[in-house]
Formats: sequence, structure tokens, C-alpha cells
Amino acid sequence: MITISKVSPHWESLQWLAKAVGKDETRPHLHCLRVEESHVVATDGHRLHAMTPQSTMIADLGLEDKARYQIIKATRAEWILNLLTNNDPFPQWQRVIPEAGISLGQIEGYFRPHSKHSGYSSQICRTVVKTASNFNLSYLIDAYSVDAVFDLYQKTVTDPLLLVNCTHKAVVMPIRM
Repeated sequence: MITISKVSPHWESLQWLAKAVGKDETRPHLHCLRVEESHVVATDGHRLHAMTPQSTMIADLGLEDKARYQIIKATRAEWILNLLTNNDPFPQWQRVIPEAGISLGQIEGYFRPHSKHSGYSSQICRTVVKTASNFNLSYLIDAYSVDAVFDLYQKTVTDPLLLVNCTHKAVVMPIRM
């Protein structure tokens, strides 16, 4: 088991990744973080958060490459991760990330509800309107909840929204009507 405290310099990145960890009991293979080829990835099947961490993050946290980690405990002060040894397949996450498509501009991240940062909900709403697609608003807010500037892309109105910067990628699938 690996314990990560809030004082870790990687805390915010892990918090962002955890927002996309699956919680659906019928899909236990998504209840984890995946470390693979210098990426850390989480998905619940409706969204995906992937990051290329700082060169030392994986080693600093004691994580192994090509491994899955279940979040055993997540509080405001610490996390406890457990290395999963079963062979449940994690999705081929690289195939989920769409090609860039049409640029929808940039938006600054770090949305925190009820914080001193104002105007982000209107930026996110403009993103949804700009795409003319139906997205789960809470998934978009989660994707923007890291201190970064994202480039937004979408091929067509029925395609996922891709948020990209130098270290983070988020994919939000549209709601199918």
C-alpha cells in the first residue's frame, strides 16, 4: 500500500485524476488509476483524464509502470493506494483520445465552486454552447479543475470534447440523446 499525504507536491494532480476514476459497481476494472508508459490515467467510461507527470512523480510516489492502483481511502489529508494484481483489463485509453479536430479556443482552468475564482461557470457554459453538444456539466467542471490553460477541440457536434495542454488531456463524451 502507498500513502500519499496532502503535502505531496503531486497532490493536486492526483486529485484531478481521481475525479475520473470509475465508481460504477458493474465496471470494477475502472475503479483505479492506471500507470503506463509515463502516463497516469483514470476513466469511468464517460470521461477520461490522462496526464504526463513531471519526470519524478511516478518514482516519488513509489508507483510501478504498467500497473493499476485502487484508491482504498481518499480524505482531504491523505490517500491510500493499493497495487492491483488481478488481470482485469483497463481500457486501451490511447484509442479513446480523439484527434484534435476543430479548435474551439482556450480556457483557463482551476474552477473551484464557491471560491474566489469567479466567471468560470460562465466560461464552461460558453464552451457547451460553442460545441452545440450535450455534455455533463460536472464532467466539464472536473476537467477544468486544474491550474492550467487548455486548448479545446471537437471534430463534430457528436464527437467528444478534447481538452489539452502540455501535461494534461481530458476527454468528455457527449451525452447521447
